[in-house]
Amino acid sequence: MTERKLTPQQIDELFAFCSKRNVKEYEIQAELVDHLASSIEAQLKQNTSLSFYEALGITYSKFGVNGFKEIVKIKRKMFRRKYNLLFLKFLATFFQLPRIILTIFLTISVYSIICYFDESRPKFEFIGVLAMLLNLIYSIVIRRPYLEKGKASFMLVYYFNRIRINTVIVLNGLFIAAMHTSKYFVVPDNLVFNFLISLFVILIFITTYISMIYMPRLLNKHFKEQFPDFIYSVL
Repeated sequence: MTERKLTPQQIDELFAFCSKRNVKEYEIQAELVDHLASSIEAQLKQNTSLSFYEALGITYSKFGVNGFKEIVKIKRKMFRRKYNLLFLKFLATFFQLPRIILTIFLTISVYSIICYFDESRPKFEFIGVLAMLLNLIYSIVIRRPYLEKGKASFMLVYYFNRIRINTVIVLNGLFIAAMHTSKYFVVPDNLVFNFLISLFVILIFITTYISMIYMPRLLNKHFKEQFPDFIYSVL
């Protein structure tokens, strides 16, 4: 009994089939196409009189009245969990020597500057100006992701872009808070508090650098390994 393998054109049709049924994420499409192709090839092997489309119809009917809806819901949760772990892994690679030593050095440097301010308000204005400058740099440097070959949607890209957007929102929030907090609260002026302010400022810088430069570099490399047929860049 001859084995009938699907052609590249038929594989493309399976991707289009999934897309028409509201499966937009390429990662989920790829898994569904792999399942559909295996099932169709098995049917064609058992019954040589079947056509590709007949075998596809039989395979799709096995998913029930809701089609891909349930499996897509499960897969989305699975990939979100996977990318959460990937994000934490990327983050962990950053906080290693010598970056930890550099973080401490920068914190001490900012602390030395803050100690020159006698009042609490200038300290917060100092933080606010830094946050504003970071937002400006972020807006200029950050670019829309470049994705070539098709119009595939990637959960991986969406997840990390959401992190970058959230970073901008957080920095804006920090800027507003830093500029107005000292109007309504009595802020202590001691060595511990000054050090915490300094660490806070450095963490703003670190957060910006990680989301704007460090994380995209790791993401580009990971994307290339996972999806070699696509060209993707966020830098």
